[in-house]
Amino acid sequence: MKARAFAFLRRVLRPRWVRVYLALLLLSHLTIQIFAPDFWVGYHLKPPAGAERIFVDVPRMTDAGPVADKTVRLSLLKWEPAEPAPSSASPKPAPVLLLHGSPAQGARDYRNLAPRLTETGRTVYALDRVGYGNSSKWVPSYSVLTNARYTLAAMEELGIERAHVVGWSYSGGVVIHLTDIAPQRLASVTMLGAIGIQEGEGSGSYYFEHFKYAVGYVAVVILPEFIPHFNLIGDSAIRHAFIRDFWDTDQRPLRAIMQRNTVPTLILHGRHDPLVPAWTAEQHAKLIPNSRLVMLDGSHFFPFGPPADSHETFELGLHVLEGFFARHDAPGIPVLVGVADFAPVADSGEGNIGKFHITRSTPWPLIIIFIALATLISEDLTVIAVGMLVARGSLDLGVGLTGCYVGILGGDLLLWCIGRFFGRRALKWGFVAKRLPPDSLAHWQDTLTNHAGKAVFLSRCLPGTRMPTYVAAGMLIRKPARFLMWVLIAVLIWTPFLLILSVLIGPRLLGFFETVLHGPWAIAASLLVLMVIVRIISAEATYAGRQKLRADIRRIFRIEFWPAWAFYIPIVPWIAWLALRHRGPMTFTCANPGVPHGGGVVGESKHQILSLINNADNLILHQERIGENPDVIERTRQVIALIRDEPRLAGYPVILKPDVSQRGHAVKLAHSDEDVHEYLEQMTRTVLVQRYHPGPHEAGILWSRVPIRSKRASDCPSEVFTVTRKVFPVIVGDGQRTLERLIWEHPRYRMQAHVFLTRFADQIDRVPAEGERVKLGVAGNHCQGTMFIDGSDLVSEELTRLLARLLENAGTPDNPASFDFGRLDIRYTSDEDLRAARGLAIVEVNGTMSESTNMYDPGKSVLWTYRVLARHWRRLYRLGHKRRLEGVRPTSLREIWR
Repeated sequence: MKARAFAFLRRVLRPRWVRVYLALLLLSHLTIQIFAPDFWVGYHLKPPAGAERIFVDVPRMTDAGPVADKTVRLSLLKWEPAEPAPSSASPKPAPVLLLHGSPAQGARDYRNLAPRLTETGRTVYALDRVGYGNSSKWVPSYSVLTNARYTLAAMEELGIERAHVVGWSYSGGVVIHLTDIAPQRLASVTMLGAIGIQEGEGSGSYYFEHFKYAVGYVAVVILPEFIPHFNLIGDSAIRHAFIRDFWDTDQRPLRAIMQRNTVPTLILHGRHDPLVPAWTAEQHAKLIPNSRLVMLDGSHFFPFGPPADSHETFELGLHVLEGFFARHDAPGIPVLVGVADFAPVADSGEGNIGKFHITRSTPWPLIIIFIALATLISEDLTVIAVGMLVARGSLDLGVGLTGCYVGILGGDLLLWCIGRFFGRRALKWGFVAKRLPPDSLAHWQDTLTNHAGKAVFLSRCLPGTRMPTYVAAGMLIRKPARFLMWVLIAVLIWTPFLLILSVLIGPRLLGFFETVLHGPWAIAASLLVLMVIVRIISAEATYAGRQKLRADIRRIFRIEFWPAWAFYIPIVPWIAWLALRHRGPMTFTCANPGVPHGGGVVGESKHQILSLINNADNLILHQERIGENPDVIERTRQVIALIRDEPRLAGYPVILKPDVSQRGHAVKLAHSDEDVHEYLEQMTRTVLVQRYHPGPHEAGILWSRVPIRSKRASDCPSEVFTVTRKVFPVIVGDGQRTLERLIWEHPRYRMQAHVFLTRFADQIDRVPAEGERVKLGVAGNHCQGTMFIDGSDLVSEELTRLLARLLENAGTPDNPASFDFGRLDIRYTSDEDLRAARGLAIVEVNGTMSESTNMYDPGKSVLWTYRVLARHWRRLYRLGHKRRLEGVRPTSLREIWR
């Protein structure tokens, strides 16, 4: 048993980081015990200027009263007036007793306000409540009722018969209890940014709030003992007192006490108080019959003075306090009941963000459920919105954080359960297969086995990686406890970070946008900017994220990588003009009447278009069409038999691709029966099996008839409109970097890293040998990684004549010469062969939506690109118009959509 224990200990201590951590933790605790570094409270600092520190010993208290034979020491700061009030003054100014909030430095929190209050001839005391400053620590109870008893005991020891007592923040509950247990000892009470009714405490629920404090005790008091912090986050006594203040307190009785309160009460509150919402002060004013509410244009911290709040707010608050004290030095003077609002708002009773409201009557469980469901749509956006609501005082931080925790953790576990309970069957689902290709499982197995924690944290920082990480973990990890522990840790760190960031930045953004925009537009702009900030911060946290961020920024200035909608926006006015000039926006669909779906706008069959070319001899690479069949084994057997038995396919390798697809989607070079089977497992639609041509070159040739007014469309001559050289992506190894790093650090390939990393998911950790050339793609499509270069120098008379012979008469028996415009993808061995129209192989032909792909040449200017695009669309509309005049009906948007 002993030997096993030592063996276990050796295993635990083996990692170097564990030994370093334990050494730092030990050093931290020794430093705290021996030197007691004080970074926050100022235990050993001299009293503020003009103040005297005094101590009193009082009985130890609980809610029920004093504890026999037990005492605690209370510390106070005392400020005497520079000029005492005249002895003849009547009434004599009553002293002021200031009670601080929680957490706090103790009485020092009043170092700016207290000396100013002495200017009217008053003696001012500020009490270090138990657990704070130089008062006793680690007492049995910290509740507001217990603190009220300590306050009275201190007054007894100091000989104070009657005083103005000010309770700031948490101590608002203390002064409320004082009005109940010793009203005769109070000249007045001031609730300064004060707590009170239970409904004003966070969620409003006693039980939820105390659950929150229990969790807070673990996070704030216990957990830091396992962190080498050297007291930089405050000593344990202060942290203990802070949580116990609220954990020990029951605010539910305070409503009834306020309703029967007869002591003159000033409610002084900041309209922009982020800790105690202003509406609670308004409710307190309604409950306390003998009260006056003064609402300042300030925050919770205006007693600190500048820079915590403005000088004007501090001076106004001081003036209000002095006036209220002076009025009630003499007993029996009625309060000037009412409200003085120096920061009125249209609707202070409802928390809102723009025009969206969460009422205080909404039960907190419903809010948590709503937030949790919203995270399933967008985690980051939900957390950001919750943060803005928290900042506005519309939503309790605890409720918002809990809802985000529940939703994010639930979403993570849902993805894990998909992998756990559906296994590899989930790989057949489109949304899973797109992000988790079967080829990548070996990589995920290695990553999750050796770097589970790193993978989890990366998935929180890199958009699009969470689903494959968690689904793969469910599939591959048999003992998930360690992985799920990392999931919990990541959520516990990431969620509050993002929420607090939103709380700090969100209101400022919204305030700015509300000055230039209105209503939901200001909200949308704020959320968008915050999303960008969050994405930038999360991206900078990882190597891959930093590379992706650089690529995203560079992509903005590289027009070839713009999304289609952005790329085509500048040409929209030109297309609109062409539509007006040629009898409608869909006129271009009249071109290519022999090709269905508007001449090949979308959904056309590759096999069918190639069949229009009647005299291609052996120029078209032979292909076989395999229809849909849910039986994967049968389809695999059929394809393998074709590859072996059909001489025109010439055996492996072959190209597999969908009969209907765009932009090189799902094109695969199959080298074996296993490749065929894997492909058909994912591709259930009609498939083409095509002979492979090694090239090594490929060109996209856009062919077009030249419309002549005096001739019918089918009699018009033709030309090679443009030619595009296709440069396939190849990366060269250096024997040091992994394939993933080679891709991310390549100035071009990082732009399409997602494509390559998905394609080579099973090889991204491989280190290519020095000089090894790795082909990253075989599909001659830009979005699949191929670079397009203008190939105008490849146009020749021989090539033009060949294409005219092939395409001018292309069509069906019922509709000959019905092909007007399209792009051919051609494989060839050399530029000389292409110019000579020798040894060419046609891969496929596209219809009316064929792009003049040379416009994606990175070496050309933006003006040149849009000149090509404008000429392209002008030609297409002219051809469509000519066919329309000959009786061809344009295809409607509804028909294309179907």
